[in-house]
Amino acid sequence: MTTHRSWKATLTVITLGLTVAATASTKERVAGGKDYAWRKDRCTPSGEARFGHRLTRRKLSDRVDVKRVRWHRGDYEVARGKTWERKEPGGVCELKVEIGGESHRFYHDGCSGKPLLGKPAENSTRAKTWGQLFHAACVYHDHCYHHEPATNGHTQKQCDKFMRDEMYAICEAEFARKRGARLNCKRAATSFYAGVRAGGRKHYRFHNEKAPWKRLYDRR
Repeated sequence: MTTHRSWKATLTVITLGLTVAATASTKERVAGGKDYAWRKDRCTPSGEARFGHRLTRRKLSDRVDVKRVRWHRGDYEVARGKTWERKEPGGVCELKVEIGGESHRFYHDGCSGKPLLGKPAENSTRAKTWGQLFHAACVYHDHCYHHEPATNGHTQKQCDKFMRDEMYAICEAEFARKRGARLNCKRAATSFYAGVRAGGRKHYRFHNEKAPWKRLYDRR
């Protein structure tokens, strides 16, 4: 009897462990809008040019010649060592471009963070989660974290503020005539900002390649 109960207890523990793992995997797929399939679908030349960088105040520069866009499942490494750490079911988008005849690589994985209550109101991007709505701002933020220290020396806090300001601007543009939706959007943006302020330090300077990320963009 004792053995039987012990076996049942062990089975219960294993079941709970698998449930927790499955829940964690599900959260990683949708946390903050980090939908695996959705982000992978955006990792294309047209996605990078037309959506991934479609910020309210900037656009992808016409002087940028996109050579290749690739999606990497899980961790991605190059000859110089690991450049990005994202376990499955995550992924990393690599953008290889020429700027002024020079070849550069940029990396991003879009928005991350804990799932937020609610979702965006109807919007022009057809985003169904806050992470999808803020995707362009998160890409901009990724570039700042992983390339800025080598170029202009902006701090982590400055990079975080860039993202916050772009998210707020997206809220203003998408919900200019919908006060309630605009306030909800800004609350979500503030939550994203709080997340990177609290947990971003371990990612800042993680990949310090001398890639002039600001030259990817033109001001409107």
